[in-house]
Amino acid sequence: MTSADDDHDSAAGDAPTQTVALPAPPDYPTGAEAMQRNTFAVVGLVLGILPLPLFGAIPSILGIRRARTVKLGMRMSIVGLVLSILWAGVGVVVAVIAPHIAKASRPGCAIIAQYNRDYPASKLAADRAAGGTPYIADLQAYLASLNRAAAVTRHPDLRSAAMTEAADIDIVVQYLRQGAQPDAATVMKQRNDNDVLRAACGSF
Repeated sequence: MTSADDDHDSAAGDAPTQTVALPAPPDYPTGAEAMQRNTFAVVGLVLGILPLPLFGAIPSILGIRRARTVKLGMRMSIVGLVLSILWAGVGVVVAVIAPHIAKASRPGCAIIAQYNRDYPASKLAADRAAGGTPYIADLQAYLASLNRAAAVTRHPDLRSAAMTEAADIDIVVQYLRQGAQPDAATVMKQRNDNDVLRAACGSF
């Protein structure tokens, strides 16, 4: 072997070798082991997606507390808690508004609502200021609507409220036909009975 070959072998043998440093293992559990250690986060998220706010909020809160220890599932738990709160808010809104919508959809209430559209407050105020026949005609139309509402409704509360309001309006019409204004007691009773009628038709 020549000296050139010896030099080549010597150079190859002296070549430095490179080592790859592996990253340090994480200081928190990962994979299936971590998921098993914070199942509250998973349960809270699943129930938070469903309209089960109470059942979603409790495991989500527990998942947040657990995430502080195992360092996993914090975001999942927060999302589950937020969704549960949103579902709770929707439930409250539905519980408050739904009964009013259901009452307003009653056939008798629809008749009264149609009168309110045909005779807006501005028209009633103008006819009342003018006095005489126009305002009496407005009240007679209202009286007819109340009687129709009482006749078609199946709900005793609405029927009673409509009939009571009709009786009040009839008394007011009698006053106006005589050229007089109803007394304060009659006006107060009519207003109170009108509030009862509005409540029966779902008004806030």
